[in-house]
Amino acid sequence: MTLTGTIEADGSIGAIGGILEKAQAAKAAGKRLLLLPEGNRRMVRYVEREHQVGAFTFIEQVPEEIDTADYLQREVGIPVQYVTSIDDVVRLTTAG
Repeated sequence: MTLTGTIEADGSIGAIGGILEKAQAAKAAGKRLLLLPEGNRRMVRYVEREHQVGAFTFIEQVPEEIDTADYLQREVGIPVQYVTSIDDVVRLTTAG
């Protein structure tokens, strides 16, 4: 199990960037569960869309909001559990 996020002074876990890269690193390190801040529940990926106008083909990158846990499980192969506070982290790491 590994955690990524910012721990705020009030004990809440704040959202962060670079989720995909951090998930890939956790998987490569042999981690079996990634704890993410609740604020990272949704992520944006860009999907390529083509359309024709006369003899021209236009390709645009269209943003698409997706569920982070579903994406990371499917694309990286690591399950995700969301946390909102350090109390959530302690509960998950000491549950036995």
